[in-house]
Formats: sequence, structure tokens, C-alpha cells
Amino acid sequence: MFSTKGLIFPCGRFTCGRCYHRTTSYFRLVSECCKIRLIKIPNFIYCMMLNGLEFFTATCLNWQHLLSDTRHKEIVVNSLKFLVDDKRIDLYGFVIMPNHIHILWRKQEQWLDKNVQQHFSKFTAQQIKFNLLANNPAELKNYKSTQADREYQFWERRPFNATMNNRKVLEQKVDYIHNNPVKAGLCLLPEDYHYSSASYYYGLGDRWNMITHYMEHM
Repeated sequence: MFSTKGLIFPCGRFTCGRCYHRTTSYFRLVSECCKIRLIKIPNFIYCMMLNGLEFFTATCLNWQHLLSDTRHKEIVVNSLKFLVDDKRIDLYGFVIMPNHIHILWRKQEQWLDKNVQQHFSKFTAQQIKFNLLANNPAELKNYKSTQADREYQFWERRPFNATMNNRKVLEQKVDYIHNNPVKAGLCLLPEDYHYSSASYYYGLGDRWNMITHYMEHM
């Protein structure tokens, strides 16, 4: 028997934040082996629910406008779509700017021990290289790598990662992502920008059918 301040699991399992769904001031707890019950969640457990949800930023080499090319934006979108459809991640928000991307995501349970971020960065870089080789080979000189392990480099090393540990910070990041294009002068309203999740959160639909509302996993 596992018990923590009124939280009781006969199966003893307490691992997955995806087992929680918000219901007013209470939470419905769903365990694989236990019955559903409504319980009040202590603050420290509430913080655990967001564990694993990450804010990820990747920047183009030297802040060059590599992603101004719509084909490169589509490579990023299609890569995110694949990760969602293959059940590797839950995707909560994103924006693709001309020289960087912001993503809110969480690895699904079976991929917790895999480096999904590295796979994503490597695959998108490879596909962008193929596109430049085919359509704009002269541009490749701007992405020559100084590292011995590769000929070209499209993403800056050491991307930014931050784990979201409370709802307030998470919602700030959602707003920050969606307002990026507005602040950059790329659109008047967040929902007008095509390559972001803003239209979904403003009730205008999910263009790629790949966004999960962050409240579903809170």
C-alpha cells in the first residue's frame, strides 16, 4: 500500500503525470490498477504533474534566417508531426521564427530514456541540408562547420531547455511563444501567424492535428 497525505494507490504506482486531469479545484486520479477517485492534490504533488514538460529553444547558426524559407519551416512542422503521430511526444505549443524555434513538449513514457531532442535536431538539419543541396547550394557556405564530426552545422550547439514546474510559468511560456511573431512584426495578432500553435489556442483549429492543450495534462 502506498500513501502520501491521503493519496492512496493499492498498486503502489505513482509515476506518470499524464494520469491527472483538472476538475475544478480537485483532480481526477487515474491509475492503471486502481479505481478512479477525486482527491485534493497537495502542492508538491501538483508540481510533479508538470515534471517532464519542457520549453525548448533551438537557434539557427549565428542567428541566420535559415527558417525564412517556407520549405524549411515545413521540415520542422513535419518532423514535429511525425514525433506526435509516432507517440514519441505530446506537443503543447510551438512557433517557427525566421532564425529560431520555440517548442513546448513532453516525451511520452516509452521514450523517456531516449534523446528525442537530439533526434529531432539531427533529422531537421539533415533535411534542410538536402533541400539546400537541391535548391540553393551556394547558401551552404554560410553553414560550414568548424567541428570535425560534420561538414555543415545548422543549429547552434547547446540549445536552451527549461522544465516547467508550475502552471504560471507554463502559461507565461505559451503566451511568449504565441506573441513572438507579433513582437517581431511578422503579424498583427498571434493567431494570424501560420507557423505556430496560436490558432489552436484561439479556437481556430489545429492546422496539423498535432497539438494537445496543456490543460489536458495538468
